[in-house]
Amino acid sequence: MTDNNEMKENKGTKKIIGFALLLVFINAAIVFFAVSDRVTTGNGNGMPEEGHDFEDLDHTEVEGVFYESAATGDIHAVEEYIEDIGDVDVRGHDGRTALMAAANNGHEEVVEFLLDHGADVNAENEMGETAIMMAAYNENIEIVNTLIDEGADLDAETQEGGIVLDYAGNSEIEELLIDHGAEPRELR
Repeated sequence: MTDNNEMKENKGTKKIIGFALLLVFINAAIVFFAVSDRVTTGNGNGMPEEGHDFEDLDHTEVEGVFYESAATGDIHAVEEYIEDIGDVDVRGHDGRTALMAAANNGHEEVVEFLLDHGADVNAENEMGETAIMMAAYNENIEIVNTLIDEGADLDAETQEGGIVLDYAGNSEIEELLIDHGAEPRELR
């Protein structure tokens, strides 16, 4: 009798979990299509027509276009955004700055451009991660070098206690970080 009750409870739990997952999926789809619809303006790739001055977009849409441009490495759109708006430390929905997004995705030209225009090399996302952590994790050694040259904090620590060296995606990046002063956990 107990086994039968446990089976009924297990089936009920599975149904609830399945329903919850379905709701999460539906919500994610709604958000995706809402954002896609808002950002897909102009030339169909999410960017306004060439020469667009962003006047037809509200501030949130402009930030979204700029952030996505940095994340995808669209240097021309990033340059145009800077000329029209000038806000280099725009954050995406995930709390990352445009610099973090470009560093995370390996877009060195965009990283350099943003840094040249005053991007905060040590800005943190909601978890305390920085651009150098993201570049190191994704093994973007050129970007790691650039961020080091621009004064990235090699001893930064996340809210969970993660350090820059924890993010090193390979031994070459780990050595580079240590050579430039990153302190291993055991020496802290």
